[in-house]
Amino acid sequence: MDLLNQIQVSIYSLFFGAIFLFFFSFINRLFFKLTILKNLMIIFYFLIMTIIYFYLLVILNNGVLRIYYPLFILLGAFLYQKFYAPYVLRFFEKIVSKLNKIFIRPIYLKISKIKSILKNKKEKRKNGKRKKEKAHI
Repeated sequence: MDLLNQIQVSIYSLFFGAIFLFFFSFINRLFFKLTILKNLMIIFYFLIMTIIYFYLLVILNNGVLRIYYPLFILLGAFLYQKFYAPYVLRFFEKIVSKLNKIFIRPIYLKISKIKSILKNKKEKRKNGKRKKEKAHI
């Protein structure tokens, strides 16, 4: 394998690490409170990204894995985390809060209204039974 090909795969590995962590932070934020689903998505995500990376290695250099390729992935993830993650996470927070306002909050309000109606009906039934019991005494 020539030097140009090694440099090319090293740069791809660097970008792959940054992209890997970008989508990982998106999945982590999207499924923040759903721990079981989040863990399943993380396992599935790691599996898919590993397959994609090795497929990229097969295309670029016949599947040869050098020790510094994973190190470049870690370096790309570190650079993303150090320089881009704070801005991207703020952007994700804005997106998730808007999605929450559009989709989740109206559903929550309707459910809370239904709960309050059912609670009021249940209290009225209890009060009606108490009045009948007091009338018999």
